Amino acid sequence: MNYSVDAPYANVGIDISDRINVEASLRYDFGDASGYYLNNMQTPIDVNKDGVMSSIDSTTTVLDNANPNPVDYSYEYLSYSVGVNYKFDDNMAVFGRWSEGGRANADRLLYSPYITSEGKTINGLSADEVSQAELGFKYKTKNYALNLTGFYSLLSEQNSEFDKIFYIDYQSYGLELDGALSFGDFELLAGATYTKAEISKSNNPEQEGNTPRRVPDLMYNISPSYRFGGASVGFSVIGTTKVYSQFDNVVVLPGFAYVNAFAGYNITKGLAIRLNVNNLFNTFGITEMEGDAFVDGATNYMRGRPLTGRATKFSIIYNF
Repeated sequence: MNYSVDAPYANVGIDISDRINVEASLRYDFGDASGYYLNNMQTPIDVNKDGVMSSIDSTTTVLDNANPNPVDYSYEYLSYSVGVNYKFDDNMAVFGRWSEGGRANADRLLYSPYITSEGKTINGLSADEVSQAELGFKYKTKNYALNLTGFYSLLSEQNSEFDKIFYIDYQSYGLELDGALSFGDFELLAGATYTKAEISKSNNPEQEGNTPRRVPDLMYNISPSYRFGGASVGFSVIGTTKVYSQFDNVVVLPGFAYVNAFAGYNITKGLAIRLNVNNLFNTFGITEMEGDAFVDGATNYMRGRPLTGRATKFSIIYNF
C-alpha cells in the first residue's frame, strides 16, 4: 500500500485589545491511497512435511495472491479551530474555542464493506470527523494555578479489527481540571477528567445509547514532590474508574489506581543518583480487553492488556 499526504497549514493570532486575544488555524489535508490487499484462502499443504495430509493440513490458510483487491482512492478534508481568550487581569482569564477536524482512514478501511471492489471508498468514509466546543477558566498566582475546561464533542468514526467492522457516531461532554500548588520546596500537581459519553449511531443499532468502550467516567492523577538540600522525593497516583471492554457494555473492567515513586540526590556538582519505581505496589489493572464472546455460566478466556508490573530503575548520572 502507498499513501500520500499533503497538508498546508496556517495559523494567526491577533490581540484585539489588552484583554482580548483571538487565535485561528486552518489546515487542508488531501492525498491518495493506492495498491492492493489480499484475502485469505484455504488450501491443502503438508505443513509439517510428515507425508500425511491431516484434516488440519487440508484447510491450511494462505494468502490469495492470485486475486488481489485493488485500492485507488483519494481524500480531502478541511480542519479549523477558532478561539477567543478574555483576560480579566494578569491572573485570571476565560476562553472559548470551536474546532472541526478529521483524520484520513488508511489500513482500517481495507477488508471492510466501505471500500468497493474497484478500490474506491463509500462517500463520506475516507476520513473520520470530529467537532468540539470548549469553554474554560484559567487562574494563576505565584503559588498556585487552576485550569478548568468544559467540553462537548461529536465524533464520527469508521474502524475495524479482525472480523469486526465499526461505523459509529459518538457524543460526549465533560470537564477537565488541572492545577498546581507550590510552597517553598513542596510542589503538588493534580488533574482529573470527567466524561459522559454515548454512542448516538452505530452500524449495530443494539449499541446505540451504550457507553463507548474503554471510556471511564473519571480519570485522575496527583503528584506531590518535595526537595530538601540536594535531595528530592515524590510520587504520583494515576487512577481510573471502571470501563466497558466493548461497545455491547457486557464485560466490565474494574477501576484501578497505581503509584509511581522517585527519589534523587545530587552528590556533587555534575554527579547524581536517581531511583524510579513504576507501579510501586504491583497493582493489577486491565486497560483494555478484546471483544471475544462472553458466555454466562461458562469458563471464558479473554484477551486483555494489563498494567506493567513493578519496574525499578536505579541510575548514576554524571554530567561533564
